[in-house]
Formats: sequence, structure tokens, C-alpha cells
Amino acid sequence: MLGQAWLRAQGGSAAQARTVVFCSLMLGVMLLILANRDPSRPALLSLGLPNAWLGRLILALGLLLAGVLGLPWLRQIMRLELPGSAGLAAGAVLLALCGLWLELARVIGRRVRAHPRTH
Repeated sequence: MLGQAWLRAQGGSAAQARTVVFCSLMLGVMLLILANRDPSRPALLSLGLPNAWLGRLILALGLLLAGVLGLPWLRQIMRLELPGSAGLAAGAVLLALCGLWLELARVIGRRVRAHPRTH
């Protein structure tokens, strides 16, 4: 929501802000899936682990984003608009913050599990 508010404050349209938030959410879900595959390694390193469904999931996500962004009638139904360079930069920052949050949660979770408190 902060990303959308920031984009609006920079003069971006509501449709462009929605597009950035939608794409960031979809890609953030992919990061969440990767982060939960193996808590002992960072999310992006989980791409190398064998999984029959991961490639299909990435393909489906890519097709979803390509369809929503590439087909004007679908973009219109969802009230989206292709973002400019500020929108792309904001989306990259949102995605990086999501990745940072997931990595922080992974590291803290490992430390908590390694040193359980006993009361």
C-alpha cells in the first residue's frame, strides 16, 4: 500500500500504481514459495533444487503476467496500465523489500529453532 501511495504522490495514475502492486504481489508470492522450499538456504538458491512443479509454476506466473500486461482488453478489465520507469523502479524496490523481509524471517527463524527457550 505504501508503494501505491508513493507512486500516486509521484504523479503516477491509479491504474499504473495498481499494476505495480499487482505485479509485485504476484512475484512476491513466488519469492514466498521459494523461501519456504528449504529454510536452510536463501530463497533464490532454492531455484536449483529439484522440483517437478516449480518450472510449471514459474511458467504459469509468467503467462499470467504476460497476459495481464500484454493483452489490452485484459488490462482494461483489471483496470491496469503499463507503468513508466518510476513504476518499474518502485516495483523493483517493493520486490527487493519483500525478499529482504523473507530472508530476515528465514535467518531469525533458524536462530530461534536452533536455540529454543525453556521456561
